[in-house]
Amino acid sequence: MCSFGLILTLLFCTPVTDSSEIERSDGKIQAEVEHVRDAVAEKGRALDDDRERVQKAALAALDILGGGRGDV
Repeated sequence: MCSFGLILTLLFCTPVTDSSEIERSDGKIQAEVEHVRDAVAEKGRALDDDRERVQKAALAALDILGGGRGDV
């Protein structure tokens, strides 16, 4: 599901007739924003983990190329 598309649909395509419908739409938008926020945080953690693994592999490769003396 496209989060941005859902937000646009809720904002511009849903006819709003009363305050309870506004509250329901608001709740849907807030839930979707929270879901996206969690997904972004998880992706950030995964990228940090990947960066750390690549750095360790690069240091190990440099160590091997340097004769394994632990200079790096």
